[in-house]
Amino acid sequence: MTTLQVPGHQQPLAEADATRLALLSPRELEVLCLVAQGHSNAEIAAALVISVTTVKSHLAQLLRKLLARDRVALVVLAWREGVVAAPPTGAPQRPRGAARPGHGRCTGLRVRW
Repeated sequence: MTTLQVPGHQQPLAEADATRLALLSPRELEVLCLVAQGHSNAEIAAALVISVTTVKSHLAQLLRKLLARDRVALVVLAWREGVVAAPPTGAPQRPRGAARPGHGRCTGLRVRW
């Protein structure tokens, strides 16, 4: 993987991202996994049995801790750092509306509907 060196930063970006991921609480990591899998705030709230306001609070903390600009940047970082991974090649397509399985570090995370 190619890393970028940004003027004024001590570490390459990929290494810095991995270091910041280590600062996340277990709940923040759960929220990041679900965001990276494409779930909405309401779906995350239902899955984790918390309020949508609490989900938004966790997202704000994720943005701050990971120095991400927006939700898309969180998803890109999660995929790039292996928090979630693409399903194996040849895996069956998920039917529309079916639960999204976890991959990468999110493997044990189950979404209840």
